[in-house]
Amino acid sequence: MSYKNGREECKRRGICCEERTATLERAVPILLAQTCSPPSPSDGPGRKRVEMPLAAALAKLPPSSPPPAGFVFHESRCGSTLVANLLTVASPSHRVYSESAPVSTALSSLQCSTNSPACTKLIHDVIALMSASTDKTFFKFQSALTFKMDRIIAAWPDTPWIFVLREPVAVLMSHLGRLVKHS
Repeated sequence: MSYKNGREECKRRGICCEERTATLERAVPILLAQTCSPPSPSDGPGRKRVEMPLAAALAKLPPSSPPPAGFVFHESRCGSTLVANLLTVASPSHRVYSESAPVSTALSSLQCSTNSPACTKLIHDVIALMSASTDKTFFKFQSALTFKMDRIIAAWPDTPWIFVLREPVAVLMSHLGRLVKHS
């Protein structure tokens, strides 16, 4: 798809934000093989990473995709990885995207306000594409995206979410401990 055609398709679907269409078409990798990282031996045979423009991926989205089962927001060094791992092992039907690139890329590519319908639609579409593979999909977002959590919640207002935190002194000590180990 050419830049011009991709831009027109994006505008037609209402997912553009200002003049960032070309950036979004290239920057938001849509992985249709049920994984958001390069394939590993644990992915199983026959699975591969597929990247395509957002508009093309949206055209392949089933009309009745399940909504995400939940969101995990957190501060750094608080035990959120434990929460993600518990969700993963709770049921074989659970898929957990832990600090996955597509949503992070979409959020960091946009300078839209929370109330922007284009921004909300983009976040909704990216998460819908990633959720299409299973009935129970959970997302753990990077701690740096905490200040943008209202945009994600606006896109999926009925999806339950939690915010994982830890005593602030313990978080600081954990960061300081990492600095000492790496110096």
